[in-house]
Amino acid sequence: MGILKKKERPLPISKGCEVEASPGEDGFQGSWFRAILEQDPEKVKEEKLRVCYKTLLDEDGVKHCREYVERCFIRPVPPECPNEGVEFKEGVVVDAYLNDGWWNGVIVGEEADGSFLVYFDHPPDILKFDKTQLRPHHHWTGFTWQKEKDREVSKDMFSTVKLVEVTRTIGKKENVWVQSLVVKEIQGGDKREFLVKKYLGPSSQHLSDGEEEKCTAVDICKIRPSRPLNLCAEYELLNIVEVFVGYGWRKGVVREVDIDNNYKVCFEDTKEEAVFKNSDIRRFMEWQNNVWVEAHMKGFENEDNANVPTPAISSDVTPRDTLNKNHEMDNGTTIDAEPPIGERMSTSADKIFLPKRMFEPGSEKGVLQRVNKHCTLKYVAIVKEALGSDFKKIEDSFLGPIIQMGMRNSAMVFSRNLIHELLLRRIKVGKKTLWFSFGEQLMRFSLREFHLATGLPCLVGEEEKEEEASATKNKKKDPWMVKNHTVKTLVKLFVKNSKEFTANQKLRLGATILVESILIANNPVNIIPVERLLRARNFEEFCKYPWGNETYEALRAAVEKIEATDLVKVQYGISGFIYAIQLWALSSVDQLGSFFGDEDEETQFPLCLHWIGTKSPTLDEVTKIAGNKKVVAKCILGDQELHSNLVEEDVDTEFGKVVDLVKRGYRLKRQDWRSGSVNIAVAEAEIEENNYGPGSDATDKEKIEFLTKQLEIYKKKVEKLEDRLGIRRETEKETDEFHETPQGATKTKENDKHQERELEENECLQSFFDSIRQQVSKKKTQDKEEQLVDNDADDSEKERETSKDKEVS
Repeated sequence: MGILKKKERPLPISKGCEVEASPGEDGFQGSWFRAILEQDPEKVKEEKLRVCYKTLLDEDGVKHCREYVERCFIRPVPPECPNEGVEFKEGVVVDAYLNDGWWNGVIVGEEADGSFLVYFDHPPDILKFDKTQLRPHHHWTGFTWQKEKDREVSKDMFSTVKLVEVTRTIGKKENVWVQSLVVKEIQGGDKREFLVKKYLGPSSQHLSDGEEEKCTAVDICKIRPSRPLNLCAEYELLNIVEVFVGYGWRKGVVREVDIDNNYKVCFEDTKEEAVFKNSDIRRFMEWQNNVWVEAHMKGFENEDNANVPTPAISSDVTPRDTLNKNHEMDNGTTIDAEPPIGERMSTSADKIFLPKRMFEPGSEKGVLQRVNKHCTLKYVAIVKEALGSDFKKIEDSFLGPIIQMGMRNSAMVFSRNLIHELLLRRIKVGKKTLWFSFGEQLMRFSLREFHLATGLPCLVGEEEKEEEASATKNKKKDPWMVKNHTVKTLVKLFVKNSKEFTANQKLRLGATILVESILIANNPVNIIPVERLLRARNFEEFCKYPWGNETYEALRAAVEKIEATDLVKVQYGISGFIYAIQLWALSSVDQLGSFFGDEDEETQFPLCLHWIGTKSPTLDEVTKIAGNKKVVAKCILGDQELHSNLVEEDVDTEFGKVVDLVKRGYRLKRQDWRSGSVNIAVAEAEIEENNYGPGSDATDKEKIEFLTKQLEIYKKKVEKLEDRLGIRRETEKETDEFHETPQGATKTKENDKHQERELEENECLQSFFDSIRQQVSKKKTQDKEEQLVDNDADDSEKERETSKDKEVS
């Protein structure tokens, strides 16, 4: 009797059932995604089975991703385990829902808001999750589920999840201690190093945002423990303190103290001054030999900063992963109080009503995970390779700036959170122009702004109609100018059947693909209207067509199509050349451009060439800038007279009055939007009090006139100050008499000796004034490296102080 072979138990999965699969690629270790098994494991002999993921999409962002996965990385769906009664605590092994999948990690801390900090091994990182985004981790043995045992979390000074401070350099010499979390200690090597990441604080909205700042490797000499604040502490003049700005501590000295215990602090390295509350200040102490040493009260001295440590950035950190800047953001977020009832006017004649926005801050719900943009720059490289030398003709056409942008595809990162924030604050007004608010301020995006961003040809009125009629004249059609074509089918025809076309046909087809995939940018599976394909029957007329008008209209319609119900979903799609709005926002809000863009100073137009790189901020970083009380958002970008013929004013008279107030210098408040109106008397009083003059959107000539007027005002103030102090001013007659005396003659000879040196100084001073005028024309109202500087600082004051310094030197 032969030996009976034990029959293996069949796998508890079958074709068509729902499973969890782990992609066999680097960076996906420990992750599981829901999928549908598309092959029968009993009939297929290969080691891999084909699955179709339910949450992962192909590169086109439309179809569900399919791939072959090894059997050992396919398992049944774990049993439903409601979190009621489940105790999540430090050391518990969990699965965290992130980027449409479940990732294996360990809870290493709990925040005050009830959320949890989870540590992941592959790659090392710490992220924040709500309880609803966690489930207990169970291991599939092949036939049963087994719960993972809890792990012990180290309590060492610099162990995982410990709150520390890491030194970073802003500007060229100022060191800031940034709040960070220790991710893990790096094993091996001659130095003791740690992986750390910036800590956004317990109030941060980050839960499972995969775009949080990545980890950085730093030496132990650049880390110190975080010490708590003493909220009851009081400070005196000349006390050396540290002030919490953005996410880090900056060293300063107390210059003024008011009765409400607010302190004016001066930062020696940058010569900045700002007022802070007691809760943002702590005494300056140094970490020496593992103990805190308190500094004595003294003014700033000349310090040797050569040995001050600076962080060593990890080699795998890219500009896309982090802000890649040497400074931290100014955390000026404030909460506006409700307006007192007594200040509200009772009649409509006393106020101007505001239109509604998509959402008011705090009223939106849902956590955004993804924005599927249909615009893609990848086809630039495909068309270039297929056309060869003929591609130069397209480069020399209206598509030139777009093509140059497409060549920097990897550097032009789509900022989904910035776009999402703008869409949340879109103002429901107008039919041909888009209006947004950022930091409660109005921002206009019209055909003019689209032209500034893209450089595409735009026409107005009858000119547009004439060009359109010329482009649709009856000419011989190409084989691909038929119905039922999509971007994908055109690309396939262009690449695989290119030998069937003449050089001219390929040229026109390539140009059409770029227009449809980048500028029109509908869903790639949508049918392209034959009317648009027919415009490519003649390349010269194709290039003359006002594509700026058509592509702007496509973008405007796509934006207006997005409803409030779409914005609260975890993901939604958007058509059109959405990069135009992103680049326009970077130029309209200097703080956004400073943090999330790299610019070419020599190229100002179009914006797609001015911005040579972009970054993807987190939603929390965008909202912090928007909440900054001093943030400046330009209502009209650039000189408003430039290309003004492209603006079709279609807003009602009421909203037009609000725009006029903003142009003159009124700054909209949160309470204005909440009450739904602007108090005219209050707005006019603010404009007069602040003496905004021509306003932030004035022309260069108006600004120069305003600066000249301000200089006259300061001159009169100096004269009054001299009178008060008893300083006697010389008259012109006294000056002439002095020069006639021997002492005056001697002084004159000495001045003649230095005539050449004074001439050089005057030339330097003239160069300085020229540079100031260039800065005004470029509207660079804020230095990239120093975000604390008041955006509303008087330009004339800066010019006077700088010229004074040059004269002294």
